[in-house]
Amino acid sequence: MGYLMVESEYLRLVAVVAAVRERHAGLLAEMGPTHEAGGGWHDNAAFDHLKADERRVLTYLRQLEDFLRDCMIVQRKDSYAEVEIGCIVLAAEIDAAGEAVRKQWILIAGDTRPPRNAILDDGDEGDGTGPDDPFAVSTDSPIGKALMGAKIGDERQARVNERVRITYRVLELG
Repeated sequence: MGYLMVESEYLRLVAVVAAVRERHAGLLAEMGPTHEAGGGWHDNAAFDHLKADERRVLTYLRQLEDFLRDCMIVQRKDSYAEVEIGCIVLAAEIDAAGEAVRKQWILIAGDTRPPRNAILDDGDEGDGTGPDDPFAVSTDSPIGKALMGAKIGDERQARVNERVRITYRVLELG
């Protein structure tokens, strides 16, 4: 099964994989034997801690590589009639009185998001402040599910958890 993903998200994921590989290589270098104290440190807690970190990083790296291998790139269009994968949406959060309280640019990045892990926070998710830095969501996220198929002017409600629902009004598609 392939995952649909826009090229910018695919390239971001390639960079994350490279950074995780670098982190893994660094851990392996730290674990290497040291002869300064008369041999390796395979008998101490520091080595055990590094080995556990290395296993965690390697597991995450394999998950990312598997995900990347199954990705199919979706080319962005010049214009969109409705929200679909690849579309950048300017959406306004609407309060109970029907007023826009916050506007946010949202990229419908793909049909799923890559595995997340605290090992590496690349901090490059986009903050939604402009069309060149949209907040990326997948079609299986609450916001993505709510917005898929919407047209300009449509209002959609996303249930982000048990108690919180956010209403979005689609203002622009690009």
